Amino acid sequence: MRLILPLLVLILAACTPNEQPLSYEPLEARVEVAKVTDVRVELVQGPALPMAKLLSSAVAAGLVEHGVKTSIKENEISRYVLKGRAEANWNDARVPFVMLIHWTLVDLKGDTIGDYTQGVRGARWKWEYGDPRIIRAVGNGAAKPLAAMIVDDVKAPLPVLLLGAGILVGPVTGAPGDGNAALRQAIVSALREADVSITEDKRQASLVLSGQVALQSQEGNLDKVLIVWRVLTMDGFEVGRATQENVVPGGSLNGPWAGQAEDVAAAALVGIERILGADNKRAAPSSVGQQGTPPLAPELQRIPGRAPPPPE
Repeated sequence: MRLILPLLVLILAACTPNEQPLSYEPLEARVEVAKVTDVRVELVQGPALPMAKLLSSAVAAGLVEHGVKTSIKENEISRYVLKGRAEANWNDARVPFVMLIHWTLVDLKGDTIGDYTQGVRGARWKWEYGDPRIIRAVGNGAAKPLAAMIVDDVKAPLPVLLLGAGILVGPVTGAPGDGNAALRQAIVSALREADVSITEDKRQASLVLSGQVALQSQEGNLDKVLIVWRVLTMDGFEVGRATQENVVPGGSLNGPWAGQAEDVAAAALVGIERILGADNKRAAPSSVGQQGTPPLAPELQRIPGRAPPPPE
């Protein structure tokens, strides 16, 4: 279900007394949040690359069978990271294992959640040639104890680490007039008023917020305005985005944005907080299709004699 957020008409012409005003319906502000996995399995260290991939995939598949959402994609955001290191045991006959695999589960802060050492039985040549039965045995044997380490807590849209992370607000680009500076200043103020941690130091930041504005000319001397707010990790992974769009009189945004930037930021804040998971700390606004009353849209000014554009 898409979340319906208030969308603002930025600057609109005044109505003449003799004209019947026609108001624009609020357009959707779409919020898209990245899917966060429970565990990201890194390549097992020690064996050759093909074998390492097979082992990591087998363990990931085993975790999935135990109800753990798992991925082997590099740099994907996850609540935990599983690291494995394989050591050969060719010569010690006292230990009935051909290999020992040391598994370590860590959270996003790098703190160790748990360790598990797995013994792998079988002939040496079967290990070296990647015998499918050994691969399956590793995946099945490691999955159960590793899955037991994972705390089955209430899962926010993002890991808890991100909820208290410092956000670096980058520049807003593409807006006419003084929109770039006005929007950035307005969104910084809105985030601070909402007690979202803001930093100007990259070393203290875990997330980056960027804004991009685009205008497209429409028939009838109108401009379609699109504003996209993106939340990214410091290495460029897109955590989520909030998109606002509306139609305004052509050229009406070429000058000062004034209070319009504050209105846009207030509407965008709701979506940004949902991306961060911060709205879990308080009652979330209702949305269309849910029980209760939908969130109130701001009162929109009117364009005389213009019907709203057809829905896309």
